[in-house]
Order: sequence, then structure tokens, then C-alpha cells
Amino acid sequence: MDIAGLVRGAAAGEGLGNAFLANIKATDGIFHLVRAFQDQNIVHVENSVDAIRDVEIIDLELRLKDADQISGLTTKLSTKSTSRSKDTATLSTNVEFLNHIHSLLTTTTTGQGRALALEPWTTDEARALAQLRLLSLKPVVHLVNQSEQDYIACLNGGGEPPYMTRLREHAGEQGHVVGYSGAMEGLLADMETAEEREEVIEDLKKSFGVAVVRSAVPRIVWAGYEAVGLNHYFTFGKQEVRAWTVRKGTKGPQAAAVIHSDFEKAFVAAEVMRLEDLQAYGSEDAVRAAGKYVTRGKDAVIGDGDVVNFKIGKRKA
Repeated sequence: MDIAGLVRGAAAGEGLGNAFLANIKATDGIFHLVRAFQDQNIVHVENSVDAIRDVEIIDLELRLKDADQISGLTTKLSTKSTSRSKDTATLSTNVEFLNHIHSLLTTTTTGQGRALALEPWTTDEARALAQLRLLSLKPVVHLVNQSEQDYIACLNGGGEPPYMTRLREHAGEQGHVVGYSGAMEGLLADMETAEEREEVIEDLKKSFGVAVVRSAVPRIVWAGYEAVGLNHYFTFGKQEVRAWTVRKGTKGPQAAAVIHSDFEKAFVAAEVMRLEDLQAYGSEDAVRAAGKYVTRGKDAVIGDGDVVNFKIGKRKA
């Protein structure tokens, strides 16, 4: 879902903020595209280029919108004529718990912008937070649109610019920051064949005097999958090899259901080998001979990079 840029005051309805923020609520995660290149011909809404400032503005707007949601919910609950309503039994509708969340969201002390994510929540509290679907708790990947010079310098060991280091510090250990060059990616996207793209890459190498030039798209895709907790597993046959996407921690029957819903109830077992083992030994038979091909039951988690052959019985009534 492509959402146009938010502006300062979006949480209060500035620009088309309310509509855009509503769209963000429907997503599993956020790619936050932030500008780090200079170009006098491209106007910036804040009249200057500052990646850290722009990230902080959006972070603040998301927190303010969450605070507004929590405030509205708290008011609604507080005005109920009775406290015996069934929904008040859950933490997500507990006024004291909601007031605590609101306090964290509206904290203005430096460094407390990600307070919700840093809180030592209990399991029940974490479940309640998930029910609230707060914008500021959605996983974020910061995509930094750099100049060609900065991006290519990073690829070739030239060190990253200070704004990249500051963004990584802002994102924290669990954050994701990926640099790329929109100008370069646009140039590569305009090429219709792999040969044409390779020619462009070779030209860029010569122009910048470097050894490495490559698209950032694979890194962007993988960062997105990592942020929202997705894995791939593979199935294979004589005609094709397929990759399937599941949530991290998905067990065998549920992973099989991604292929066909009937497979979940009829699941018997999963025969599994690792992709790296298949690459190392060269064939399925060689992996089996090495004792690296294992059979897993219903409670076994299907991991990222597993190559799986599901054993499916007759569907249970």
C-alpha cells in the first residue's frame, strides 16, 4: 500500500493526515521512505533536507494519533454507566492500563520516543497492546533515499554518512535501516533486459571508479520480511520448485495449509532438509546419505530455508 508523505500536524488532520494514518492502520508493517539527497529542483515540505528530523516528525505523528485513539477509548469507558460490562475485564479496556499507555505516548523527554516498544510488558499486556493495533508499535524499515555518490561509496567500503549512523542509533538494535539510490534504481528499472541493466552497472562502476554497484531491492525486500516476521520454505518436484511464505514459528500443519487448506487436517509428517545442506551435498540422495534429511511431526516449526516434502493422509471428516 503506497501512502503519500505525512506532514507535521498530520495527527491533528493537517494535509490529508487522517486518511493516510487510517491506511497505515491496515498494514502489518511500515516502510518509511526518508530523503537524504540534495536537489534544489525537488522541493522539501520542511524547506531543508534532514533525514533524522523527518523520521522524528513521523514517529511523533504516529504516537500522537495513538494517544488520540487511547484518549477516546478511555473517555468512552469512563462514561459507561456500569463497570460490570464484559469488555472491561480485558486489559485493552482497562482504564488504568490505558492511562499508562497514554502517558508513555505523550512523554516528551528526549529519548522516550519509542517508550512503548521499550517497556517490559507482561504477556497479557502485550496481547492487549496487540488488540489496540497502535500505529507506533508497527515494525518499521527506514528506507533512506541517498545520492548516488553516498550509496555507491557505502557499497565500496567508503564508510556511511553521519545521517545513516544517526538513523541506526535512532532505530535501535531491533530496527532496520536500508540505504539506496532512487535515481540509480530508476535508471536500472528503465532497462528492459538483464544485459541492459548490466551495461548500466558497468558504466556506473567506470564513472565512480569503483568495483561494486548493485541494486538495493533484494535488501529492501528481505528487510521487510524480517521486520514483519516472515519466513520462506521450499517445496520441489519434477516440474517446479516453489517458495512459500509463512510467519516465523509456523508449525508443520499450518505451513502445509499455505499450499492447500485441506493439508492442515490431513497432515501426517514433514520430511525436511536445509537449503544449505542441499547446496553443500548437491542432491537429495546425498543429503539423505549424510543423515541430514529428517522427519518432523505436527509440533515441529518449519524454519526459514527448509526444503520440505509434506506427507498428507486422507482428509479427516
